[in-house]
Amino acid sequence: MPLRKLWNSFRGEKAPLDQAAPEPQSPPKSTSSSASDGLQPQPVALKAPAKRSTSKRKSLSRDDQRWLDRLVKAEPHSILEIGIHDRSLDILDQLTRPGHSTPIRYIAVDEFEMGDSQVTLREYHQQLREFPAKAHLVPMPVQQGLQRVLTTYGQMDLVFWNHQEAPNQTQLQLLSRLAKPKTLLLTRTNDRWEDSLSQAMLDPVKRAA
Repeated sequence: MPLRKLWNSFRGEKAPLDQAAPEPQSPPKSTSSSASDGLQPQPVALKAPAKRSTSKRKSLSRDDQRWLDRLVKAEPHSILEIGIHDRSLDILDQLTRPGHSTPIRYIAVDEFEMGDSQVTLREYHQQLREFPAKAHLVPMPVQQGLQRVLTTYGQMDLVFWNHQEAPNQTQLQLLSRLAKPKTLLLTRTNDRWEDSLSQAMLDPVKRAA
């Protein structure tokens, strides 16, 4: 043993240790998504329902309000309108207010832009979006539309006749088949609702059919 090492061992000193070699650094993790990440299902954004319009509608006349109160108490499940009218939307607005648990199915028969209506099919569909009702639009002439409603949807609880012409005999027969024993049929005459198409008037048509 060399004298220096022997002397250091007597003094209690240790030989300096070699510095440890630096550990190899692991490669940085890739920030790019793997191929499997691209296959993960992505959440689908649900389309928010249209909110009920807060704009004030036209004030109802006393006669319209009387009919409206009667219809709200009746709570119809299905409504058929022949020829669209803004007053019908007022009634639909009240029948679908919060607190009315009865689901409403609303069906409108009108030719829209194919006829003399000032409202297009697309525009009326957008107006109906604010009401929580199951709306079905039938863009057909009256007689064909009534036949389609009868074969597709069946009988109605409430019928609005807003067409500018009175129903002919064939249309009356179709209306009689669409009506239940307690169905209310209203016509718009001189800007007033009338029950001129009541069940009593349609009974003779049913017997003759």
